[in-house]
Amino acid sequence: MRELIKHILKEETIDLSQSLMRLFEKTLIKQNSDELCSISVKQLGKHYSVTLFIKIGVFTNVREKLMNDAWNMVYDVTGRSSAIYQKDCEKKDNIREETDQVEDNKLSLKNKLKTIRDNFGIEHAIKITGGLENYVKIFFNSNLKDYYKESGIEPYRISSDPNLFIDDLIVQSLELPDVSLKEKSLGNFVWTSGGIKYRFTARLYLIEYASGKKMWRVVGSSGDSGFGYSYITKKNTLGKRARMQIFKQVIDKLKLDDYK
Repeated sequence: MRELIKHILKEETIDLSQSLMRLFEKTLIKQNSDELCSISVKQLGKHYSVTLFIKIGVFTNVREKLMNDAWNMVYDVTGRSSAIYQKDCEKKDNIREETDQVEDNKLSLKNKLKTIRDNFGIEHAIKITGGLENYVKIFFNSNLKDYYKESGIEPYRISSDPNLFIDDLIVQSLELPDVSLKEKSLGNFVWTSGGIKYRFTARLYLIEYASGKKMWRVVGSSGDSGFGYSYITKKNTLGKRARMQIFKQVIDKLKLDDYK
């Protein structure tokens, strides 16, 4: 190791950042090709800034070890401290053929996630992959329908009140117009009473649970009537029959049953 360092530094003594990058390529990246895409090094005054591009799905403890190894390597070579950063990447290494490696990486990540999910639960698997979106991207190739069908999680539910709640992943994928930070526009619908049709302007309101789960509740107004808002009196709150008419239209418009 020391001879390799001396050899590299002897070849390039002008730009130490480039020398460190070459050293990383021959050691840390080569030894951890399943986890690392690349490493970037910049000299900032008397210190160094090192960014590790780590593949999505790599466990937290592995990430921490890679960052510690990088810091130690810079210090051993230069005698100076460094700031170590990490970023996610999807770049494939060049050790195997591109097509084979893509499939191997996907299979490896899925197997790791499956093991973690089966042994520690889906919440832990989601946490170590950096969030639910990453988990769905890796394990289900961003296919929400497969995610809901395999995980058994409800894409939406109607409570006994009744109220309609839609899962956050679906809402985010729809890219609906924002009304505020916690409210999105859903459009106009119709409910019927006594043979007369009334327009209902619907919105989605964000509900955040203590567990961290997010769902969006259908709320809205129809003239002085409606539901989901505190200013609507009990007298003017739409009843179960009207709500279910609206909910059926929302479910059909957003094709929510396709996720079941």
